[in-house]
Amino acid sequence: SCNGIDTENHFNPRLIDENLLNSLRSQLGIEKYEIVIGFSGRLVKDKGLLELIEAFEMLRKIYNNVCLLIVGPRETRDSIPENAFSHMTECEGIIFTEFVAYSQIQYYYYMMDVFVLPSYREGLGMSSLEAGSMKVPSVVSNHTGCRETIIDNITGKLCEVTPDSICKSIVYVLEHNRGNMMGENARLFVSRHFDSKIVNNNVLNYLNSLTVKL
Repeated sequence: SCNGIDTENHFNPRLIDENLLNSLRSQLGIEKYEIVIGFSGRLVKDKGLLELIEAFEMLRKIYNNVCLLIVGPRETRDSIPENAFSHMTECEGIIFTEFVAYSQIQYYYYMMDVFVLPSYREGLGMSSLEAGSMKVPSVVSNHTGCRETIIDNITGKLCEVTPDSICKSIVYVLEHNRGNMMGENARLFVSRHFDSKIVNNNVLNYLNSLTVKL
């Protein structure tokens, strides 16, 4: 989080290779007509993953063409219960990738219609910033470290860490992201405030301001 987001050379929709994108979608079994709800991060309870899975079950009663793409490694510390993990890996509509190389993570964001980070706490929600840089609107929890990564109702939607709130916020984004306007706003927001060049320059200026002249 100290280095910001590389919005030009990495998390940039203009650099997406359509052939590679289509190949990855095919490998994952994601059809072009499907609504893709996405999560990227460590598979731990602290990320609100259990609540997200429940919210997805609610979404399936609203949309018949929705899937949940979960990207990230399972961890032993604060790990989700075994029964929840089994459900996640076996449930129809949930696609679990395990670890994805950082060099290709932008492709997984690009497949998503809505990124969701219903975390209980974050230093800074880098994953929602990465998604935003790829023109993907985010639903994030109204907690410190998450809420700073979006503009509510403009680049995404804030939620509480409950299945009902997560579900309603996702529906809001799907219904209001007409013409991908939220996604366009998200990339603009991240580029203006969290691009690595801007962040590094601000940090340097701050450190220089602390320098005592001898």
